[in-house]
Amino acid sequence: MNEGQRFLAFMASTVAVVLALAVLGPRLLGLASGPGAQIVTDLKQLEQKGLTLALAGDAGVLRSRTLQYERMSVVVDDEGRKATVTATLDFTGALARPGSGFDTQVSSLGLETFTLEQVDGDWVAKAGYAPRLQAIVTQLEARRAQLERGGGGTRPRTYRAQAWYVRSEREQGWPVKTGGSSTSGGPTRWTNAARPAWNGPRPTGGRPESSGRSIPSNGTPGNRVGSAPSSRDVMDEALKQLLTLGRGYFEKKQYSQAEKFLTQVVEQNQSFADVYNMLGVVYHDQGQFARAQRAFEAALRLNPAYTDAALNLAVIYNDMGKYREAKEVYAAALGRQRASPNRMDPYVKGKIANMYADIGNVLASSGMVPEAVAEYRRAIELGPTFVDIRMKLADALRDLGQHDEALKEFEALLDINPNYTPGRVHYGIALYSAGRRAEAVRVWEDVLARHPGNKSAEMYLNLVRESPVQDGGKDGAIG
Repeated sequence: MNEGQRFLAFMASTVAVVLALAVLGPRLLGLASGPGAQIVTDLKQLEQKGLTLALAGDAGVLRSRTLQYERMSVVVDDEGRKATVTATLDFTGALARPGSGFDTQVSSLGLETFTLEQVDGDWVAKAGYAPRLQAIVTQLEARRAQLERGGGGTRPRTYRAQAWYVRSEREQGWPVKTGGSSTSGGPTRWTNAARPAWNGPRPTGGRPESSGRSIPSNGTPGNRVGSAPSSRDVMDEALKQLLTLGRGYFEKKQYSQAEKFLTQVVEQNQSFADVYNMLGVVYHDQGQFARAQRAFEAALRLNPAYTDAALNLAVIYNDMGKYREAKEVYAAALGRQRASPNRMDPYVKGKIANMYADIGNVLASSGMVPEAVAEYRRAIELGPTFVDIRMKLADALRDLGQHDEALKEFEALLDINPNYTPGRVHYGIALYSAGRRAEAVRVWEDVLARHPGNKSAEMYLNLVRESPVQDGGKDGAIG
């Protein structure tokens, strides 16, 4: 063999080794570091390949554009043949429906849990790599199709959802059995929970809540969207999803993504001081000082006592050489603090109330209901008009059998916001649990009179009408 042939043989063997490592690399890593490492490597490769999700029925096909699994936890069984993966999935893509000629953009951030099995040495998710997202988008598409078909006093019409923006959390119970299939390696597109879109030192990003956890509607703090399919309800739910996504990306310092969602919020609603403050921080980070100045000034017009925005504006003035204005804004902010040293900024109060409520959610989901009640009460002290938190307090009291206290909280909730549909539905559950069947039925019938087709009210009415009254006039538990 001459020198040239030896060189060609060497190159051929080198290429063969590289190709073998490319194919067997994840498997070799699994042997060296355990199956957990192999699974993480496989999922990271999946992020590059993309994900295609076939939804149930004729709902369409969801394809990823970007895909990222974060905070992964892998638990492998004793035999090393099955593994459960829990992770946060950040997904963007598009939903294509057969024959529609129109794609719905999907953007999602939420929890996923799925099972992997070893098949011929590879880890495979037979039920899919994003079952929760699959289920959520399937239900959203089913709801869109229902609205398109008409019913409940509405006429059939073309109903296009330009985008679904989804933020799903641990306690949300979406059914995961969709009947669809999942494959990897497909083209690209988007993610998770319901909202149709239509045709917004250095500064700090302190994130006070504009009106607590709920999105204002009709100018009433603490309103939250009910289940009625009216255009206002859809718009409010859409705004809530935009806010959630914008704040989520802002907290992760992914400012370009945050800007995309926050500017859409401002286009639809100009009443959120914290949104303007966040946009000001984003613009400052981009070096757009004039836009940052206008954003911080807008935040202060909405809430003159917003200390974070005032200090951020002072920084911007200083960066722009407006030293006199910077000094005046800073002095005014400091003066307000000194004048009311024990007075908590309402935005800060809202933020702390939400933190107490989040702790209550964790305690309640862990079965520590009395402790959860204490946290919800702390939250209500700071945000008495936050009807969603008050509903969780009332539900927890109901679960403890403290029916009178629970009903008192529901009545207070409905005094604050009579149009809060979830509160009315849960009020009916509390009445039923207290043995007041007839009153519960009247409450659910009232919900249906206000919002024909409300699925929760229909379900509870059907359950009550089908369940026999037990001895002593008490009914079996629901809810």
